[in-house]
Amino acid sequence: MGTGCSIAVGRVPMISTHTVTAADLVRPPMLTRTTRGRSCTWIAFVVPVTPLARLGESIDDALASTSAAALWDVRISYELMYVPFVFGRGCYVVEGRVP
Repeated sequence: MGTGCSIAVGRVPMISTHTVTAADLVRPPMLTRTTRGRSCTWIAFVVPVTPLARLGESIDDALASTSAAALWDVRISYELMYVPFVFGRGCYVVEGRVP
């Protein structure tokens, strides 16, 4: 009865919500780990009942588990899981590589 989908929002070479220096803008030679972050909102019927999902929060969530200042080779998507006219959840998902 439920449905789910993932919509590709975009791909970017580098993204950050932190203050970066000129040295941070140089691509590291080894990007060894992949990290993922998300920001979600709950939906009742067709109305969001929690604050809307924010892209910046999902970037912060991905960076929180690392010591990196930025994510590289980033894929941004929006995931929606929904039981029609009952409830669901929509999330921004950011996945990127870090040294």
